[in-house]
Amino acid sequence: MATSRILITGDLLRPHPADATLSESIVRIQWLEDLLRPPLRRVTDLPVHRLACEGPLSFPALYRDCGLEPSFDVWAELYAGDLPPILEERLVEACRDALVISLEMPPSVARALTRAGVPVLDSVVDPLRFLIDIPLAWRSPCDAMREALAPFAVTPYEIERRVAQIRAKMRWMPAPSVPEGATLVLDQLPTDAAMIDPSRGRRVTWDDYVDELAALEARGPVIWRPHPYNSDTSALTMLLGRETMRSENFYSLLAQDPLVRVAAISSGGVVEARAFGKEGIHFMDRSAGVELPGWARPVPVVGHWLSPHFFGAVLSGVIPTRRDVEVLPVERDVFRRANNTDWDFGWIDQVVERRSAHERRHEALVAEARRLEQDGVEVRHRLGDLEARMAEADHRTAHLETRTTGVEQRAASAEVRVSEALAQSADRARLAAHAATTDAQLRRLQDADRPRLRALGNDIARQARAGGWRVGVLGAGAHTEWLLRETALRGVPSLVVFDRHPKSAQVEGFQVHPASGIPAMRLDAVIVSSLAFQDEMVAYLKSLGLRQTRIFMCYPPDDPGRVAA
Repeated sequence: MATSRILITGDLLRPHPADATLSESIVRIQWLEDLLRPPLRRVTDLPVHRLACEGPLSFPALYRDCGLEPSFDVWAELYAGDLPPILEERLVEACRDALVISLEMPPSVARALTRAGVPVLDSVVDPLRFLIDIPLAWRSPCDAMREALAPFAVTPYEIERRVAQIRAKMRWMPAPSVPEGATLVLDQLPTDAAMIDPSRGRRVTWDDYVDELAALEARGPVIWRPHPYNSDTSALTMLLGRETMRSENFYSLLAQDPLVRVAAISSGGVVEARAFGKEGIHFMDRSAGVELPGWARPVPVVGHWLSPHFFGAVLSGVIPTRRDVEVLPVERDVFRRANNTDWDFGWIDQVVERRSAHERRHEALVAEARRLEQDGVEVRHRLGDLEARMAEADHRTAHLETRTTGVEQRAASAEVRVSEALAQSADRARLAAHAATTDAQLRRLQDADRPRLRALGNDIARQARAGGWRVGVLGAGAHTEWLLRETALRGVPSLVVFDRHPKSAQVEGFQVHPASGIPAMRLDAVIVSSLAFQDEMVAYLKSLGLRQTRIFMCYPPDDPGRVAA
């Protein structure tokens, strides 16, 4: 059948982490269409459309029509296995007479389209994310497209040069402490396709690799690092211990000679580690048992895929294309900026300045003020205990007065009472002074601001679930405890709590991370959770260079009733 259109699509069957009845791929497919439509229009007159679970193509119906309920476990079974006949027929029919260009097409769908003779050009995010930009790796079962991709491939020298540049920069940076002969274990997102084991036909977890981790520990010291977009570190914390968890930048760790190997279930970070000369260990082979006749290894391409000349060359063996089109130079960081993420590379790529002594003193003062704020509740409890003790002392004194008859006894009793009252009054005054600021701060939260803060927290939670946001809360005191108890923020899947100087490991069941790790998390939003220190916390966030991160303040900056630090 002649090709009459170009269809842009992706992993249609992947559920959304926040709601398994919704498709996670809609935004990914729209993103790919935004980037590819301009160059495709320059090289062909064929209409360009997208195929996503929107409009008449219902995500729940794709599952329901073959007797399945959408879930991550069912998606994992469909990902590498064989599609139910009714589902395969429906997808093939939707792609008939089209040239399909996709992002992260599941092997099962790729196999079905190949059998039906539908030409496919698929792409995946390449593991080598430290180059001048993040590459997309392209593959196709069509001989003509495979051959045309080869000249655009990343060269070994490009990889070697970037590794050398990162190593050179780290000569000027404080080196993280790494035990001699250490192994670094990388955590992964449990909802990622990289966690699907085709040989098992299901998603795997760290519980499947307890023996492999034990074998690593027998070879020498093991440290581990959380995934920058996964706030749940409980699995590896239980297996390897919290004391071995590291928060340093991934590339700064790779540049250290004492680190000899990197291991993960299937993370691309293992491939990057090999580029740095480390031993790389994958516990799982993502291609084991996956048969894709005619498909070759994806070809990593940096930047060229955004230029018309790339598609003019690659598609020419399948559809008529114009070859006399613009040849755009490869631009730095186009993918990173368009995808609004960089998997930790932003820290290593920025120009880092050392903090001045004045900034360090300012941080220490803010930390002390935060400690006083967090101690406010305890201070008020102590005041209540003191008042109860004073009332009891008054009662004892009055009772003693009724039982004494002599002047000397009454005088002695009066002296005791006055002395005790003076001592307790002094304690009360000291504690009251300590709590005065905290009482003033918390009064507004307890009264007028509660409905507004509930509405703010619930609105941010709603936006986060709808947009798949990664959300951080800066501040780990009583204010954050209230937000997590009284709003829907607790239900945000990717919520992470940060503090400049963590005093405790958890707040309302959420692990508290050092605020210095905020840039690496590439958050979509940060909530500043404090009454008295909002301005300093906002200034600190801005100093981190969070250009793409929304900052939400709980209190309007021009509110005359807000307590200043």
